[in-house]
Amino acid sequence: MLAKRRDPQPSVLSDTELLAVITRDLRAIYSDVIRAPLPDNLAAALDRLEFHSGVSTQLNIARASASLKT
Repeated sequence: MLAKRRDPQPSVLSDTELLAVITRDLRAIYSDVIRAPLPDNLAAALDRLEFHSGVSTQLNIARASASLKT
């Protein structure tokens, strides 16, 4: 005879609260990676892509924002 399956516990946190917790935890885990300077070869590749596309990338915006924080 199979055991009765229990319904999972309802979440104590709302979706917004859960998202905030996940965001905080990910920032804590990856904070050193986020603050690390972009390697020169990757920066050069992004610059070449931007030159050929004529559009600024989100990564370039993030790089500039990170440099202001240091």
